[in-house]
Amino acid sequence: MKRINLYSGYIKNKYQERVQKITVALPFTCPHGACIYCNNRAFAPTHIQHFELEKQIEHGITLAKKRYPKCRKYIIYFQNYTNTNAPLDKLKLLYRRALDFPGVVGLAIATRPDCIDEKLLELLSGFNKDITLEYGLESIYDDTLKLINRGHNYQTFLDTLYLTKKYPLKVCAHIILGLPLDTAYRIINTAKTISLLPIDFLKIHHLQILKDTPLADKDCKLFSLTDYLKTLAIFLSYLNPNIVIQRLFSEASPKVLIAPDWNHELNSIRTKLNTYMNEHHLRQGINFRHRGHLLT
Repeated sequence: MKRINLYSGYIKNKYQERVQKITVALPFTCPHGACIYCNNRAFAPTHIQHFELEKQIEHGITLAKKRYPKCRKYIIYFQNYTNTNAPLDKLKLLYRRALDFPGVVGLAIATRPDCIDEKLLELLSGFNKDITLEYGLESIYDDTLKLINRGHNYQTFLDTLYLTKKYPLKVCAHIILGLPLDTAYRIINTAKTISLLPIDFLKIHHLQILKDTPLADKDCKLFSLTDYLKTLAIFLSYLNPNIVIQRLFSEASPKVLIAPDWNHELNSIRTKLNTYMNEHHLRQGINFRHRGHLLT
């Protein structure tokens, strides 16, 4: 039995073959400053950041082909910072250069819900490619968003989400479990709330403490691996089974990670999650209800 509606299965069903994401790192910025947990060195491929876009893509494809020799299709992932925070003409040129690269079937663009407008959405729709906008939601609770210096509220996310869904574009929301002020009630209610929204994909992260961030100077309660797997399994059980999961854990570089250090390979953590869900007869959406779904 399939326990989780994973992105790998979605891609295989859609394309009937492997499609590899190729991450690029370009000199974008964020519009309001950093969230208290954010250090882009945790995930940005800094070894290629000074390269031109085409060279980054070539480098990524070369690595992908070494690992997956039969791979022929790619999605270019604009990952670091806010990848819509630039003049429209500049964005059009960058996106077009990526899409014109042989084998590229689409883009994944990481950004913020307060850095989107209709002109940009019209531009992206005109490419007639597989375009996903990744919006950092992080929390549905405004007090948490204010505490982490997110720079927007939940309503901003909702407004941008519904605006985006007027166009033939996919939306991936990012959330973090274990943020300050999170409780078991809030985490379950987050699953119930976003289950009723028209999002296509979800990336789930656990809170990590990274070097050179404001959070590094604060005393935070963090998940143990055992507690996170239990929390994640319960979260998924309330989540709409039609939402495709792109990520289940944070993956910060050991060079900047302070805590938690679970000392496990990601494949081992995935296996442990699957084992826990099997043992407790859980699967994504088993507790989902279309009506009366929100907690009161």
